[in-house]
Amino acid sequence: MSVSSDSLAQQLAQAMQSKAMNAAAADNQQMTILLSSDDFDRVFLAFMLAMSARSMGLEVNIFFALWGLNLLRRDKHQPALGKKGSLLPERKKSFLSRMMGWMMPKGPARVGLSKMNFGGMGAMMMRHFMQKAGSSSLPQLMDMAVEAGVKFTICTLTMEIMGFTEEDIMGLPNLQCAGVTSCLGDAVQSKLFFVV
Repeated sequence: MSVSSDSLAQQLAQAMQSKAMNAAAADNQQMTILLSSDDFDRVFLAFMLAMSARSMGLEVNIFFALWGLNLLRRDKHQPALGKKGSLLPERKKSFLSRMMGWMMPKGPARVGLSKMNFGGMGAMMMRHFMQKAGSSSLPQLMDMAVEAGVKFTICTLTMEIMGFTEEDIMGLPNLQCAGVTSCLGDAVQSKLFFVV
C-alpha cells in the first residue's frame, strides 16, 4: 500500500498542529489583544488572530478600548448588556455624549477602512471583495469568536469618557467590563500580546 507525498504531508501537518494544540493547552497559553481602533482592516486582523489562536487551543481575550468600543455598540434590535447600573454607576447622558454617539459607527457592519475609505465606499468595496472570495464577514467573525469562547473585555474608563452606558452595548455572553489594569494583568500572563 503506497501513501502519496501529499497525503503524508497532510498527516504530518495535522500531527504537528495537534501537538501544538496539546502543548498550548498544557502550558495554559493565553493571548491578549488590545483593540483600540474601529478601522475595518485592523478589526478584521484582530479577529483573524483571535480565531487562529483559538484553533490552536490558546485562551484569547480582546480588550476593547477607545474607538474599538464602537464594535460592541448595539443597534436597537439587539439585546443590551444589562440593566443600567449593574456594572457601572447609573448616569444620565449629556447632550455632548448623545451627539458623540450619533457620530460614531454602531457595530461591526458599519466600520470604515483606515486607508482609502472614501466616505464608506472603500469599506463597501472591501466587503464586496471578501464576499466574492468566500471570506467571512466581520459580523460573522465576531459571532464565530463568541461561539469559540473568546473573552471580550470593555474598558470601563472608555465607557465613562465616551458617555456609553450598558444600554448602548451588545448583550454578549462572554462580555465583561474591567479597567486598564485588568488588560495589563492579562497581558503579563499572556504568551502573546497584540495592540491593534
